[in-house]
Amino acid sequence: MTNGDLWDMIHTILKKESRGNILKPDRFTDLLQQCHLEYYNQQYEKWAVSQTSLDSMRPFVMIDQSVTFSSGTASLSSTPFDSKPYQHLIAARTSSGGVDILSAKEVNEWTGDAVMDPSTSYPVMTVDGSNLHIYPNTITAVTVSYLKTADSDPVFDYYIDSNYTVQYLTNGETHTLTTGETGSGGESAPTEVTGASVELEWGDNDKINIISLILEKLGVSLQAPDITQYAMALEQKQNVA
Repeated sequence: MTNGDLWDMIHTILKKESRGNILKPDRFTDLLQQCHLEYYNQQYEKWAVSQTSLDSMRPFVMIDQSVTFSSGTASLSSTPFDSKPYQHLIAARTSSGGVDILSAKEVNEWTGDAVMDPSTSYPVMTVDGSNLHIYPNTITAVTVSYLKTADSDPVFDYYIDSNYTVQYLTNGETHTLTTGETGSGGESAPTEVTGASVELEWGDNDKINIISLILEKLGVSLQAPDITQYAMALEQKQNVA
């Protein structure tokens, strides 16, 4: 489902719930961004407690990213974390095997221990506020998997046609405005506008839950199964059209 599908679905629900067509497109983007972040935080808290795989979080899992260490330290503001910001370390390995991920306290307890002292065969890693640290610090190349932040704010871009209907523009989609049409930035005919929409990274089931959060802020309380029924009805209507 695109942001355009979510827009159509929410308006279908608002009309069915006798709330009228009260949601403006710019307000929709604001709610989309707010609820996207709220939902990410909810799902991350669940993941952090269990430390087990959640289907919801899969779009945010970065697998096998190469990290270069200098004197045992790698900055979380450097590649690959600069393009896909870091949230939580999941796993790490060197070319010869796995790396244990420990707390700073555990590293201090292990270091110097006759049995547990880190070595090139049994290295350990920890994370502080801004850096990864590998022990022993002679190791320079590590492959990590991590959870990235919800770094891409969703955006709903559009133009308004001559019938005053909002028309969704996907990212990169172009449209030349005709008489009576207006772009999201106030453009008028015959300007060519290009969609700057940013889609949600979530799967469809999670997008339904985000719709529920948006509706709640609009005073409509609907659970996911009810919203799914609306989605199916809207899809059937679009297929017929």
